[in-house]
Amino acid sequence: RIAHFLDRLPGLSLSDLEAEAGAIRGCISATCLDSALSEALAGVWRTSWRNQLLAVRSSAVGEDSILHSFAGQLDSHLHVDSTSALEAAIKATWSSLFAQRVLLYARHHGVRSSRMGVIVQAQVDARASGVLFTRDPMGHDSDNMLAEYSHGLGDEVVSGKITPGRIRIRRSDLALNYEHTDTDVAPLGEPHKCALMDIARIG
Repeated sequence: RIAHFLDRLPGLSLSDLEAEAGAIRGCISATCLDSALSEALAGVWRTSWRNQLLAVRSSAVGEDSILHSFAGQLDSHLHVDSTSALEAAIKATWSSLFAQRVLLYARHHGVRSSRMGVIVQAQVDARASGVLFTRDPMGHDSDNMLAEYSHGLGDEVVSGKITPGRIRIRRSDLALNYEHTDTDVAPLGEPHKCALMDIARIG
């Protein structure tokens, strides 16, 4: 059904696309995970994850390239605190490959992705987080790295819900330079600046 749907995607009306994509997402959410996978998740939960929150994140084949990026369009799930919640989050993350926004973006750019990996990892209780671009994503500035950040877990940065703080980091000496643009977040404190510089050294 999914392959047939993707073959028809370029010619579907918006209403048909929304209806069929919703049906596929519903099928994925209603389907039980393979028993071997479910047992493996339960085993790791008992031995390693019982006392901590988890984050479930998407990693789709062809998610990013030179010409396009699906960043922020596929779902991630935070605060996962039980095996049942973990299984639900995995299925919801998989099904986000068929979210209307994802399909419209794929159709507009003429790309197709029908496979997705899911990352399960410990959730860090972050005081500040964000994204570090080791090259200017617009391609205009090779002398600086660019960090976009917010306070807390950073999910609002990735989803585009807020205007993040922005810092350029000079590659030669790791000097920090705040961009004076409208933002929804306060400047980073000194401990966070030091941590950012440590990460930039790796980049």
